[in-house]
Amino acid sequence: MTVFSQLGFGGFVVVFVLDLVLTLSASAAAMGQALGWVAPALMVVVGLSLNIALFHLGRPAFALRSLRNIKNSWLSREIVGLGLFAPAATGYSLVLFLTEGVSWIALERLGGPFFRIVLGVAMTQFGIAGVYSSSMLYRVPARRAWDGVKTTIDFFDVALMLGLAFYGVAASSALLLGVTEEHYLRSSSSLCAAASLVAFSVKNLKNSYFLRKWMGSDVFELSASAELWTNTFGRLRMIKNVLGVLASLMLFRLLKGWKPPRACLSPLSMYGCCSCR
Repeated sequence: MTVFSQLGFGGFVVVFVLDLVLTLSASAAAMGQALGWVAPALMVVVGLSLNIALFHLGRPAFALRSLRNIKNSWLSREIVGLGLFAPAATGYSLVLFLTEGVSWIALERLGGPFFRIVLGVAMTQFGIAGVYSSSMLYRVPARRAWDGVKTTIDFFDVALMLGLAFYGVAASSALLLGVTEEHYLRSSSSLCAAASLVAFSVKNLKNSYFLRKWMGSDVFELSASAELWTNTFGRLRMIKNVLGVLASLMLFRLLKGWKPPRACLSPLSMYGCCSCR
């Protein structure tokens, strides 16, 4: 559920930023069709995550009762944040799909781009509140390695990289299927792939910083977590990083004009999983 929520939030933020750049630029004409078709796919992910979220509760039938303790419970705040994010994202994706994806409604009939931007801003704010509340659920004093700002940063950088990876894989799949707007798909995906590599590098630097900090700590839980990271899971983490870099390079080659067989879509999909978690 947590990963799906991060993917939905990160994906919508990426789409909204690209949509905002296109809307404010002079070359926005006929460039938003790809974004219009990506948004409904993201809504499937968001809907799935919210349905799975009910199983966080002992009795899902009484989900509304969890809102009573919103002043003191991060779980209640998570439900409110993601619960408001979902309708805002639904409205934004619906407007984007109808105005750009299928062009059934002229954007001017809805008041111009201002209406869509307002929906996008509200969606982003609710998503930030929901993801932040989710991160606070894991910051428990009993687990010293989790009880810190690193956990919150992890939630947001994973959301960013999953969103970038989702758009990159979706755009690459569209290229292989012969979707129009090839120039825009390649340029926007190249930007997302580059941003994802930068975020991936920053994430590894951040993890290295905390790892060195924990290794020199006098707190047993922190030093034990560092030992677990370096020894028990060290080889697995190395394989994950190598696979993430290889999949990223494959995506770059695809964006440069390489036309691989469709079987390569699986490694491209692996790109998101390997580089984020």
